[in-house]
Amino acid sequence: MRLNTFFFLLAALAFTTSCASLRPVEVQPPATEPERVFQQDANNTINYLDTAEVRVVVDTAGYIPSFTLQFQMMELADDQFGKNLTYIDSSMAYLNRYFKGAINFNRDPLIYTFDPEGKTIYDLYDAFAGNPAEYDKWTSERLVDTAITVFVMPTGARNEQILLGFCPVLNSEFYFYEDEQPRFDNLFVSYQGFASYQTLAHEIGHYLGLGHVDDMTDQQLKDFGLTDEQIRKINLMTWLPYKEQLTDAQVFFAWKSAMTYRAYRLD
Repeated sequence: MRLNTFFFLLAALAFTTSCASLRPVEVQPPATEPERVFQQDANNTINYLDTAEVRVVVDTAGYIPSFTLQFQMMELADDQFGKNLTYIDSSMAYLNRYFKGAINFNRDPLIYTFDPEGKTIYDLYDAFAGNPAEYDKWTSERLVDTAITVFVMPTGARNEQILLGFCPVLNSEFYFYEDEQPRFDNLFVSYQGFASYQTLAHEIGHYLGLGHVDDMTDQQLKDFGLTDEQIRKINLMTWLPYKEQLTDAQVFFAWKSAMTYRAYRLD
């Protein structure tokens, strides 16, 4: 079986919300930071040049791929919508910071609110793993084919743990992503996950082929510049709660995934 998912769990948090029918709300993203240009050297180290003027291709490896993320939120009371929109925009800023300007991420100004029909992230995770037909039916009614769809939902507690997010991915034969689009062009983030600002970037890391550092072999840790335990503890792809960075090798790997297996979804 070539399906697999990545997810991470933290201690349970109480959460309640209301739901209603699907409808779009247009909210313009805030101004973004200046673009940054990168260049790969012979050791796969990525060097960055700040520029607010123009996107410059410094060599054949210097193209900056760009993705659009389209958010769908369980409908909230008016006073909750603004707070969670702030969480989304903050998460987008962190996302672009983690990937160091080598990959660009934009938010679609249309944010949809929807009725999840009583589903939680745990329900969709279980369906993806054990009942693909149910999962496909639920997502196919809501997915868009022009962007990465991000479903923002309650997590649902299991055994005093919560699922902050998950991203459905293939664990091999990655060239099938394009054939099966948009089935694998979505991810799920809980409201609690957005409050941490790190969850969205973590799941996008999985979308671009990055695995958990805690599951890597010694050779993989060496290849990704993660042999130092202290570096691993603050890496974006750890299970631990404080995620501060990606290594240059991880960013370059994600860049290559964006340019090959996920190129069909580029802006």
